[in-house]
Amino acid sequence: MELTNKTVFFGGGSCLKDAFVDLRQNFENPIVIDNDQSKEGTRIDEFQIHSPQVLRESNFNQIIITSSFIHEIQQQLAKEYHIDPQKINIYNYNKKVVEKWIPEPYSKGFRSNKNFSNLIENLPKITRIKIECGEIDLYGVRHTMAEKAGFKSTPKTKTRWYHGWNALPLNDPKLLVTCGNFSELKNFTYLTNTQPEADLLSRNGFKNATAVGSNFLYAKPHSLPSRIPKSVLVVPTHTTSRCAESCNISQNVENIINQIEYSPEIIACCVGGNDALSLDNNIFSNLTFPSVTGAWTLDKNALKRMWMIFSAFETIITDAIGSHIAYALACGTKVKIVESKNKINKDAILTNEPFYKTNPNLLDFVLKEKTVARIRKNFPEIFAATTENERISIGQKLLGNCNIKNINIINSLLGWE
Repeated sequence: MELTNKTVFFGGGSCLKDAFVDLRQNFENPIVIDNDQSKEGTRIDEFQIHSPQVLRESNFNQIIITSSFIHEIQQQLAKEYHIDPQKINIYNYNKKVVEKWIPEPYSKGFRSNKNFSNLIENLPKITRIKIECGEIDLYGVRHTMAEKAGFKSTPKTKTRWYHGWNALPLNDPKLLVTCGNFSELKNFTYLTNTQPEADLLSRNGFKNATAVGSNFLYAKPHSLPSRIPKSVLVVPTHTTSRCAESCNISQNVENIINQIEYSPEIIACCVGGNDALSLDNNIFSNLTFPSVTGAWTLDKNALKRMWMIFSAFETIITDAIGSHIAYALACGTKVKIVESKNKINKDAILTNEPFYKTNPNLLDFVLKEKTVARIRKNFPEIFAATTENERISIGQKLLGNCNIKNINIINSLLGWE
C-alpha cells in the first residue's frame, strides 16, 4: 500500500469517530490503522482499517493517535517502527484539535549524564486525561486521589480543589478561584491549602470552603530518586495553551543560565508541558544540555513527576514566581530565584487568558506581587533555609501541611463515600 503524502490515524474506535466529525475535511483519503486484529478489514465510515504493519511499506506525512492508549502507541511507534517523533501527533478530544505529542525525553542530550537518564527512564509516563470535573482535574489531581483511596476507576466529583501555591496576599478571593465562574462556584465544596484561604472564601459567600493542604502533598510517590550530585535544574517561566506569547521562553532560559554562579556537574532544563507541545520553541530541541518535560495540565501523573524531578536535583534556579518554588522546597531542594529580564506581554494575557479578560483590574496587582523583591518581603523564610530539613519544613508549611486530612475525610469531601 502506497502511503506517500498521507495522514495515518492510529486507533479505530470512538475517538476516531469524534476526530472525523471535527477534522475529516482537513485530510484527503486518510489511512486508518489499529492494533486490534478483529478490526482489520472492517470499515469506519468509508475507510478500511489496516494493521500497523502498513507503516513499514512507505512514507507518510504524519500519524495522528486517536486512541486512549496514547503512551503505549507512542512507545510502539518509536521502538517497533522507528517513527520520527516529529511525525507523531495526538487528537485532543478536549479542544477538538490535533497537537504534537510531548516527547519523553525532550532534548538531544538527555543521556549525557547516567543519573539523569535513569531519572528520565523511571519517571511516571505522561498520560493524557480529559477535563471532566473542572479545576480538580488539572495536573491529574482527581485521578491521584482516586488511586490513593484505592479506587479501580476514577469517580467524578463536584468538589473543586485549588491547584498550586498561592504566593499573593489574601486581598481578593477571586485570585483563589481562577478556574470557572466565581459566583456559581460559591455553592460547591471548595478545598484550599491553608485556613486563611478557606476563611477568605467563607467571608465572601462560599458555603463550604475547607482547608485540607495542597494536593501536591498527597501525591508524594512511595519512593523518590537520589539527588544527582552538583546538579542544577533550570525552571523558566512557562506559557499556557491560551497565551503562548505572554513571554519569551528562549530569552528566559538564556537569562537564567547566565546567572548560575558556579560550575555544576550537570545543568538540566525543566520544560513546561505546554512549551514542550509548542512548535515555536525550537530552543528546547536544540539544547546542548539535557531537558525534561515538567508539569502539564492534562497529565494524569504531573504531580508525581514533579516530586521525582525536584527530588533528583540539588538546586533549582528560576525566573518565575509560582508553585514550583514551594514544591521544590517541600522536596528539600535548594531554590534560587533570579529577576526575569523578559518583558511580560500584558496585552496577550488580557486578550487570551479568560480569568484576566474577566478581571483585568487584577493583572497589575499580580504582576507587582510576583517579583523577587515582594517574595523576599512576604516570604523571607524561603531565602533563609540552609539545610534540607529546613527547606522541607518551609515548603510543607507554605503548602498547608498542618491541614492534611486522612483519606476517608478527603473521600467524604469529594462525595466519594
